[in-house]
Amino acid sequence: MSGGTAAAAQEYVRYSWRLGEAKVACHIAALPFSILKPGTSLGSTLRITKSVVQFLAEVYIGQKAALLADYQAAQRRLLLLDYDGTLVPFQKLPSLAVPNNELLQVLAELSKDETNEITVISGRDNDTLQKWLGHLPVTLVAEHGAFIRYKNEDWQAQVSQSNEWKEKIRPLLKLFVTRCAGSFIEEKKNTIAWHYRNTDPDLGFVRSRELRNSLLQLTTNTALQVIDGNRVIEVRLIGIDKGATASKIFEHFSPDFSLCLGDDATDEDMFRILRDKGHTIKIGNGTTAAQYTLWSQSDVLPFLRRLLQPAASANSTTDSLLHSSL
Repeated sequence: MSGGTAAAAQEYVRYSWRLGEAKVACHIAALPFSILKPGTSLGSTLRITKSVVQFLAEVYIGQKAALLADYQAAQRRLLLLDYDGTLVPFQKLPSLAVPNNELLQVLAELSKDETNEITVISGRDNDTLQKWLGHLPVTLVAEHGAFIRYKNEDWQAQVSQSNEWKEKIRPLLKLFVTRCAGSFIEEKKNTIAWHYRNTDPDLGFVRSRELRNSLLQLTTNTALQVIDGNRVIEVRLIGIDKGATASKIFEHFSPDFSLCLGDDATDEDMFRILRDKGHTIKIGNGTTAAQYTLWSQSDVLPFLRRLLQPAASANSTTDSLLHSSL
């Protein structure tokens, strides 16, 4: 690649996997080309040449191959998988996001490999996770870490504090339900959330900003934190988050390979904690601490199925499809 093209490329690259295949989306920015890193997001939208895309794709192929090689060579693997927005698409109501047969099959096949430790880490309550996934030989994490069920063990509560704090939060959430048609409250043992996925998009966003600001003021100097998620505002205790829980799970299993997939703000805690310990992948667009990106939730199961294939087959198929997409 010519020096002029390299100079034109000068920074911002986003890597992604489309249906488990590598694909690169590139933009120009005013930083040295030498510091390119997957996941960098500088917001530039200037045109970039196909030769630059090809060059970056070649760089990416090496990284993709390294991930698959690490997976195949590992003696003890840990896969940390978010549920809503990652393993399953978002639904109008949380109760509708039931795992389908394809997802259950993929999780079952991955867990059959004794080298793999599969963990589904979710904001869901433990009763729901037990009902939907409890029959699988996997570790389950509920309410971002308030409850953990290690594989073939019973559920263990990780929080001993009272939930009286909800009495202060609930009235405010109810007020915003009346102010925003289609919104609703979801209450779990250790968290309470206001969902606005089913609202008018513009009104829902405006009300969510108002609620977030009100909650931040209400929870100042308390042991509570406000989470701005994917069309949901959630309140929970400080210290109960996916980052701390992922670290605990990692220490429990001591893997030599880890892979973490998630889609929203709550998963960024995991990405930051695990970035130097393994491979992290964000589902969807947006600024992220993750190393890589999958374009959409529909890409997740094909990607996980790729891990079940022999290394040579996975690499050759991925690389050939990558070049055909440029």
